[in-house]
Amino acid sequence: MTQKKCVQEAACASAFLAFCLFMAFYGIPREITLNTLWGGSSTGVTSRTFPYFAIAIMMIASLVQLFCSIFRYIELRKIQEKEIKDKIEWAKEFRSLLVFACCVLYMILFETVGYLIATLIAPALVLLVLRDLNWKHYLSVYIVGGLMYLIFQYLLKINLP
Repeated sequence: MTQKKCVQEAACASAFLAFCLFMAFYGIPREITLNTLWGGSSTGVTSRTFPYFAIAIMMIASLVQLFCSIFRYIELRKIQEKEIKDKIEWAKEFRSLLVFACCVLYMILFETVGYLIATLIAPALVLLVLRDLNWKHYLSVYIVGGLMYLIFQYLLKINLP
């Protein structure tokens, strides 16, 4: 692994951590109304419990990735005596912009046509942009999407658009 790769991983982990913090303090409280599930008082399991739990897991994973990348970078910096000059691969940079565009498309589709149709279209486009033609990956995306739908609809009793 090169120093450049470690910096990229640390930057991605930092960006994902910032996104998680944004969602924890701004996105989740505004988008999900605070209702208790299964009746009772306002303490315990609410409609925000699962999203906060998911955000906490993602924050922990991004912190672990960030620290691992920093430590690997420090080790590689000590070992390597000369820096490697890499050229920017514009095709890969363009692909990352296309993946971001697919995420924006997913957000727009989610609002206009709903969760199920948006989940059928956008993840498949991301896999196509990444040139992943393995049918198992497509199947796993649809299975996870279906499971998330079932969890929100029947377990958490939250209607998805």
